[in-house]
Amino acid sequence: MASEVFTALLKALTVLTSLRIPHAVFGGMAMQLWGRVRSTLDADVLVDASNIDVEQLVGALRAAGCAHQDRIDRVVLADALLLRFHHPVGAFGLSITIDIVLARAELLQQALRRRIERQGQGTQIPVVTCEDLILLKLKVGRPIDRADVADLWTNWKETLDQAYLEQWADRAGLLEELRALQRGP
Repeated sequence: MASEVFTALLKALTVLTSLRIPHAVFGGMAMQLWGRVRSTLDADVLVDASNIDVEQLVGALRAAGCAHQDRIDRVVLADALLLRFHHPVGAFGLSITIDIVLARAELLQQALRRRIERQGQGTQIPVVTCEDLILLKLKVGRPIDRADVADLWTNWKETLDQAYLEQWADRAGLLEELRALQRGP
């Protein structure tokens, strides 16, 4: 199923690139791009919310074979707009979820501006930095996110920009969570 998720992700990224919408992968697929092997059945993509034609984006992803129902798959969050798409897998009625998150909050916009390229299955993929992935995962705070953060910290702590992490954790109200991570178990 991992290859189907990657295929669906690449389809969405191709559409975003063709529309010239700045974007970056985050979430579980970003974890894989940062070296943590874990399964996920969805792909999360952060996009620039400024100057975006949402209907054009929805239409382009629909034309690329992704399903989207406006009343169900368009969710207004406190700091973002979530557009959920479903990319079919085979003829079994299964689909991969592609969540397109329109960045409105300062932390999301900063993560998008700082995106970098990482290699994924022979392709360069725009992805949020390790620091920003840590911050985004701390913000969500589910058990899987805490496990992801612990793994990122263990594998990358020597190369992380600690000053950046502390500054943005403080701005996002996540400083205590970051301090707990820095102290360790």
